[in-house]
Amino acid sequence: MVQNKKHNIFLDANIFIAAALSRTGGSFHIISEARAGVIAIYANNFVIAEVATVVRKKWPEKIESSYQLISSIPMSIEDNPSAMEVREMAKLIDDIKDAPILSGALKSNAEFLITLDRKHFLTEKLKSANLPIKILTPKEFIENYLK
Repeated sequence: MVQNKKHNIFLDANIFIAAALSRTGGSFHIISEARAGVIAIYANNFVIAEVATVVRKKWPEKIESSYQLISSIPMSIEDNPSAMEVREMAKLIDDIKDAPILSGALKSNAEFLITLDRKHFLTEKLKSANLPIKILTPKEFIENYLK
């Protein structure tokens, strides 16, 4: 009998935010799978700080529930990438503010980077970069790896 492998995924800040705002979407489903021990979640302090900044600015009434959500997830908080690692990834991604996410995902050695940011992460440039990580939306990950 073949046992299913536990997938290691690095989450972009927008996944935590979407999950805090809605319990019906793919982002929350991924969080639920992590709670059930089906997948392993990786993030770094840069991601967690971005969640806090965005939620505080746009949805201040959701800050408490977003903190509760994050603290309820078994997760590995990795070291932030170095400035040099971020600069290297900035060459591959159109928006410099997303370079720490990409370099953090690579540094974590996760198999997947899950993001809702199609514009900056799901580009031909990144697809052709032959990175050692798959970049997917929650829907793509769920449909291809959780069924």
